[in-house]
Amino acid sequence: MPPLNVRDLLLRRLGVPVTMRRSPQATSVSNTSTEVARGNPARVGLQLINSGTFVVNVFPLRALVAPFGFRLEPNGGALLLNWEQDGEIVAWPWAGIAVGGVSDVLAVEEIIDSGPEDEASGSEGRP
Repeated sequence: MPPLNVRDLLLRRLGVPVTMRRSPQATSVSNTSTEVARGNPARVGLQLINSGTFVVNVFPLRALVAPFGFRLEPNGGALLLNWEQDGEIVAWPWAGIAVGGVSDVLAVEEIIDSGPEDEASGSEGRP
């Protein structure tokens, strides 16, 4: 049967069902290290989007020390991570530090869908 939607295409490509989750609200990031995405071994993709007006540096908590990391420009700067290209770092916890003021960072995860228990926790929250 041919794929009927994007979810079918992802299932065919990855070999497991996946679902998208976003943080219920953006995380306010200031000049101290703030967690923007919890570690999740089921995560195969992660998007971190700076919706604020100040630069935010994001970094995986296991690898780097603040303020080093990936620079998210204000008003929509983003970091896109995919397990096929970036490996296990996608599943690690991520933190951010804003430069110059408080900025909001939105996390969107693509995670392996393990069935009804994922649905019970809601698609709007983090696992």
